[in-house]
Amino acid sequence: MKLTYRNLTICSKQELQGNPVPAALQELFDKEKQEVQSCLQLYVLLDKIYAGSLQVRLLEQDTVFITEKLPDIGKNAAALQSRCLSMLLFYIFHRWDMKNAFMEPERKEPLFIENLELLGFQRLSDDEQNRLYLLKRDAFKTALEPDAQELQRMSLQQLWQLFPIVIRPYSARYKDWYDTQCQCLQTLLKDQIVRISHIGSTAVPGLEAKPCVDILLETDTRYPQALIQTLMENGWGLMSRRRDAQGEILCFHKGYTVLGFAEQVFHLHVRYSHDWDELYFRDYLLTHEDACCQYANLKKKLARKYRRDRDAYTQEKTAFITEITNKSRKASAGKYMP
Repeated sequence: MKLTYRNLTICSKQELQGNPVPAALQELFDKEKQEVQSCLQLYVLLDKIYAGSLQVRLLEQDTVFITEKLPDIGKNAAALQSRCLSMLLFYIFHRWDMKNAFMEPERKEPLFIENLELLGFQRLSDDEQNRLYLLKRDAFKTALEPDAQELQRMSLQQLWQLFPIVIRPYSARYKDWYDTQCQCLQTLLKDQIVRISHIGSTAVPGLEAKPCVDILLETDTRYPQALIQTLMENGWGLMSRRRDAQGEILCFHKGYTVLGFAEQVFHLHVRYSHDWDELYFRDYLLTHEDACCQYANLKKKLARKYRRDRDAYTQEKTAFITEITNKSRKASAGKYMP
């Protein structure tokens, strides 16, 4: 595994093979014994210089124990600890799907303990001899800068590296994710919503897809500034917007972070009420298994070819999507006209 945030890198020994290794780190490698599979040794590099180590030990199926060995670098030591743990915990909870993380910190200074508490750790005992802390996934609070600001500073190439095209088997959780967000949006926007729909591949049971739920929200978008502000204040980031004759077409995201995708990822397509193509495309796939298979195979082929080029991946799907959409419209013309 390898995590990078600005000038800080956390990686395993394997990720460093073939790259220049700092002398201090090479000494550790030479002394290191073979670890059991349930224990992962990680190394911290600051500006490509060895800056400590982290160890993750599996206690149970959904629980890990973290040990940190970070050097005393003066006033910056606490900041280094906070960033390292934030990066590692993100990976543990959102990539490995762990539910609990234990720590028994070596440093007793108030600032280091405060960092743990800010991340969401809770001490399990008031006994001075027992300094065990527990963090549950639902309580995790990242210590990194606000994701929206950090992501805006990235180039398109950096974003493609961070968010590659990945096609996964269908999960029944997609419907639950959609239902939860749909209810939240209805509570938030109330009578502003004309229609809300689950679109895209995750709306089709059994269809392999990028693990991202697409939601189409139809509303009055002629003057959307108040709507944009409301959504952004509630965790949605604005990805794109353009105007045509009937109003603006906007796309928001949730679940994009500076360390990659979170566990749940959403695209919210906000548009004026209309007879949108995506609704017809979804309906056809819901009732035509052969088209589903063709689409799944196409996506997997393109994902291998354009793993880190989202524009090319999308462009090469266009002909198939257009063909299927036209068939669906012919069979049920005007079905979604407002």
